[in-house]
Amino acid sequence: ATLTRSWEGVGEQPERFIRCKDVAEAVFSAFSLSPQAVVEEVIIRPQLGDLL
Repeated sequence: ATLTRSWEGVGEQPERFIRCKDVAEAVFSAFSLSPQAVVEEVIIRPQLGDLL
């Protein structure tokens, strides 16, 4: 999860959330691959496990 307004008041530490920049870099990397490669799925999770 990325830290957005929907998480306000939940009580999780901001450090637990995935940085938006990390998601953007993953998407950019997927689009930057050669035509011979295809990304069918991208799963990004917090390193310490899912929130809530």
